[in-house]
Amino acid sequence: MTFETETRFVELSPPRWVIASGRGKDAIMGSSFELSNRMDLTPISAKDTLVRYKADVKIIGRLASLGQNLIKIVAQREVVRAVELMREKLGGKMDEKL
Repeated sequence: MTFETETRFVELSPPRWVIASGRGKDAIMGSSFELSNRMDLTPISAKDTLVRYKADVKIIGRLASLGQNLIKIVAQREVVRAVELMREKLGGKMDEKL
């Protein structure tokens, strides 16, 4: 599946938190998802910030009926994409432990 995805920042309050939302749609399978996430930001040095990330995802359509394992794979991929986008917009580096 390929999702046409849109993510936007809903609320920015650096250095405390960032709230974003997104949605994606796959035209072939007729599935979609809605994502809201919150990143709590904790400065740990002059150059580094710890980001705690929580996401709530709502899956709709045929993808939702395919089972938990496939959903986890897609969700993890989308989380990585969202974090990369935020890193690009906010600057800095990403911990590879995702």
